[in-house]
Amino acid sequence: MRFALSFSAIGEVGAEVALLGQSASVALWAADPDTADALESMLPELAPALAARGLDVTGVRLRRGAPQKPARAPGQLLDSAT
Repeated sequence: MRFALSFSAIGEVGAEVALLGQSASVALWAADPDTADALESMLPELAPALAARGLDVTGVRLRRGAPQKPARAPGQLLDSAT
């Protein structure tokens, strides 16, 4: 699952959560440097909180800046002028 929210005060914040059985991997991102710093300070609490809910946490990471938008697959855009 991947989602992002944009707040006027703290900028864009998002998460990508992958679940496979009881295993979970979490990637967070924040566009604003101060928001990224705040999230980074909370990361040590995330894995134990998920483990307390019965999940085997295989990874928790923070990315600074919003991820790049995926490129469109070939054939997705057509030139209607021809």
